[in-house]
Amino acid sequence: SAFVPKSTVTKVAFTTRSSIATTSTTPLAMSDSERYTIPDQPARWAQARKENNQRYIDIESVYDPAYLKGKRVAITGANRGIGLALAKELVAQGGKLVAIVRSSSDELDALNPDEVVTGIDVTSDEACETISSQIKGGPIDILVNNAGYFYEPVEMVSDGSVNYKEQLKMIDICAVGPLRVSANMFQNGLLKEGSSIAMITSQGGSIDWRTTQNPEGEKK
Repeated sequence: SAFVPKSTVTKVAFTTRSSIATTSTTPLAMSDSERYTIPDQPARWAQARKENNQRYIDIESVYDPAYLKGKRVAITGANRGIGLALAKELVAQGGKLVAIVRSSSDELDALNPDEVVTGIDVTSDEACETISSQIKGGPIDILVNNAGYFYEPVEMVSDGSVNYKEQLKMIDICAVGPLRVSANMFQNGLLKEGSSIAMITSQGGSIDWRTTQNPEGEKK
């Protein structure tokens, strides 16, 4: 990381018992570099079922949420979608939720978060610079950079349908946004040594996934 010492970000939030290791007791028949990132999801799932890899087919066999109890966990985009689901699980396990959102929602409010930081558009330098000043309860144990965006219409170079503004918007939200949030919290002492930063990402950012999705390239 360009802004956090190597010793600071050492774990993955909402981790599993074996997630720190790079191998499994029933490893997939693929290289270490591809073990958990192979882009062909149907093939990956089929291989996991063939090998009876419990890490894939039964998450409960490796998931141990006990360590979340009492932890202060900040989640961006916690008002809906994946962020809200993570927030619900965190609260259910006794964690202390610090929601970082553009605006709250009834479902988020129903969780009674420890803190709700509103007005945060992760594409805005100015908004992200206010995050730490709005957090009053002290340092954060785990920061989950979850806020994301995906432009759904099909785009092709051949017919001129590429929406460059939307492409830049996705990069700004999904790549630069986490940097803005994490940097602000680290620079203001909210991410101490031993804290964790988790990144919720998408296979849409995988170059290999493009050739899996479109093995013959762009079709007219």
